[in-house]
Amino acid sequence: MIDPLAGMLWLTGASAILIAVYFLSSKAKQQKSLVLTLAALGGFSAIQGFWMIDTWPLVGSYNILFGEIYTAYSLILLAGALSLLFGGELKGVSYLATMVGVWGIVDGYGILVHQMTQEPVIAAALYITGALSGFLSVPATHKPTKLSVTVFALFLVLFALIAIFLGATASYEHLSAFSKYTP
Repeated sequence: MIDPLAGMLWLTGASAILIAVYFLSSKAKQQKSLVLTLAALGGFSAIQGFWMIDTWPLVGSYNILFGEIYTAYSLILLAGALSLLFGGELKGVSYLATMVGVWGIVDGYGILVHQMTQEPVIAAALYITGALSGFLSVPATHKPTKLSVTVFALFLVLFALIAIFLGATASYEHLSAFSKYTP
């Protein structure tokens, strides 16, 4: 992938919206195509994430900041989709999402303190809303009520909107920055 960061943001936004749709659907158990789509997104995202943490295509610690947590997020997607495809539950995946949420809080704080990215407040908001989504996955999967699922889905949508905004901004900026690049 030529522009991994923008692509990762777009896919993060898409997958978070699909997770919210899955949880808000009254016929979630019957949505095999949605679960297969999440599995495909998780698989592709895992390839991107492992590639990034292996090759370090970005400058310095941005590979750590973006690559590592993205890889963990992709594994949450993949584990959740595979669990559902094989008739399992999402309780175990919610524990992983919670641990990745703690990681997201630390990374979000690091973005703010070290003023990383061109938009550190928005980037930190991405990590923090993703982290809160991870925390909220526990009540949404262990004791799903209309309220717990709705709040979880709301944070997923907020997380998705921030990811899509940053993805669009990155795509636009990177198109200009690489317009004269030749391999």
